[in-house]
Amino acid sequence: MSPPTPAAPFRTIRHYHERGLLAEPERRADGYKSYGVRNLVRLLRIKRLA
Repeated sequence: MSPPTPAAPFRTIRHYHERGLLAEPERRADGYKSYGVRNLVRLLRIKRLA
């Protein structure tokens, strides 16, 4: 089973973190970032305004 396709490329999300547009989510025990619904809604709003 392949992983889900992100709403934006990883480099774009990293850029939004660096610019302060998107907060860094907490990391799970396995080290992966855990993005929730709020993060997704925020990302979609940023993309729509860009």
